[in-house]
Amino acid sequence: MLIKWVRCRVTDPAAFDRGQRGWGALADVPGFLGQRGGWGEPGIAHVVAFWRSAADHAAFLAGPHDALAAAQQGSYADIDVRLFEGDPALVAGDLRRVVGEVVALEPSWTVPPAV
Repeated sequence: MLIKWVRCRVTDPAAFDRGQRGWGALADVPGFLGQRGGWGEPGIAHVVAFWRSAADHAAFLAGPHDALAAAQQGSYADIDVRLFEGDPALVAGDLRRVVGEVVALEPSWTVPPAV
């Protein structure tokens, strides 16, 4: 399983939140296993997405990614993206195991895969 951890230094929290809510379209993307996220230290947003494989994630990047990401353009100053292989148990687990700090989850940022 591929884990994608996105860490953003947010400059406009309201705009970032509105944009993050638009990622619900991920639910129908092949290989998508789920996404959770929220606020860490002040002004820092963490989003962790889970993918069946690197190939599924690459197909997403080549397809709908840019249209989804455009909604958050200008709402953050810095973005750090890390990809790594991980334990499937993390999908439902505490994000602290991924990001190394407590994350106050935003329920509206959670995207379950389509059933």
